[in-house]
Amino acid sequence: MEIQYGGYDKVGFTTRDLYNFCHHNKVETVAAGGAQTIISNLTECRRWDLDFFFDYKTDEKGHLKELLWCDSQCWLDYASFGDVVIFDNTYKMNQYNLPLVLLLG
Repeated sequence: MEIQYGGYDKVGFTTRDLYNFCHHNKVETVAAGGAQTIISNLTECRRWDLDFFFDYKTDEKGHLKELLWCDSQCWLDYASFGDVVIFDNTYKMNQYNLPLVLLLG
């Protein structure tokens, strides 16, 4: 943005201001119901992709426990290759004692 607007003095905020804004917004989103936000986003994906599938489970307190989704590209890949990848996501846990798994491809 500094390049686009011609200098730091014309942007109106610092890198730290932007970081603080994003962090504050993220905290508000999670506090307002991070799991519900994810479920809402997946529901919206289902509206645009007729083959989109997702399912989730909650614990006795209503907290999100398991989440699975599969879009049309996943279905096509499975039909083409027939493979399934299964992994154990309990190796590392986050501060809430929940697994965090990143899949990149």
